Amino acid sequence: MNGKLLNDLFPYCVPQDFDDFVGPPPPSVVAEFENAKSSDRDAQVERIIAAKAKDEYIQMGAKSEQTQSEIKKLYWKLSLLVHPDTCSHPKAKEAFDILNKAKKVLLDPAQRKVLDEKLEDAKLRAEFEEEMSAKRSEAQWRKMRGESLPGDEELLYPTANEGPSRDTWMTE
Repeated sequence: MNGKLLNDLFPYCVPQDFDDFVGPPPPSVVAEFENAKSSDRDAQVERIIAAKAKDEYIQMGAKSEQTQSEIKKLYWKLSLLVHPDTCSHPKAKEAFDILNKAKKVLLDPAQRKVLDEKLEDAKLRAEFEEEMSAKRSEAQWRKMRGESLPGDEELLYPTANEGPSRDTWMTE
């Protein structure tokens, strides 16, 4: 079951028009999850535990485009699968706690906005680093052929920032 997300396993367990659910899940949904295979439960626990160090979207198995309603449904499904009372996996409680924390972040508009900004910054930083790596490779190739361009030395041998040291800056 490696790599399968919850919707792949149980695509029809929550009605599509069931937007803002409150209270206990319908008996048909509970029955479907009670009959879930132990291996499916264990796989979801392992996926959540493996995503512990990553962002809340990955922990929950959600996408940034999903609405709060869709995230609530996803949390509901996952919580029925990995709840320590129904899952015999030794790390089910830890996975359930991770899931609860991820839900709180993703359902709080302010926290979700901060997370989205952080992820966008990380994406931009990675793109920049990839571009700089490509430029450094090109400069290295030109240097080996003896065809250096202006700016190649700065790409290959970046100088240290010539500002005050951290200690000096912090004390002043």
